[in-house]
Amino acid sequence: LNDFLKGTPHILHVHPPMEHNEMLQLVAQFEFGLALENTYPQSRDLTITNKILVYLQLGLRVIATPTQGHLELQQQFPRSITYIQQNDEVNSVEAIDQLLSVNPLQEAQDMGHYAWIEQEKTILALVHKAIQS
Repeated sequence: LNDFLKGTPHILHVHPPMEHNEMLQLVAQFEFGLALENTYPQSRDLTITNKILVYLQLGLRVIATPTQGHLELQQQFPRSITYIQQNDEVNSVEAIDQLLSVNPLQEAQDMGHYAWIEQEKTILALVHKAIQS
């Protein structure tokens, strides 16, 4: 891949595996997050991925594919996420331009419902209910 990038201003950095907190510190250094997903299998289309939630929690602007899961976030984070079709270079450039005018930190404060501390309660209640059945 580095041969492919020769002659361009781009640099590819491959980071070693790291602990969750280290990863958050690394990701927080960026302005944009990419949440590009396929819609197949159906589970990928329906899922809200962890990466998009991490990006939003850290206050990053997000470029995402319009999977059903990601579109579920559209109403709560209308300015922080812009949706593009994969391999659509023209709209990708427009999406970046649009996101540059946004302050995503305003919407990052709305992450409460998606935070693990809230989801943990729901999961534990469901497990408890299933065990009692």
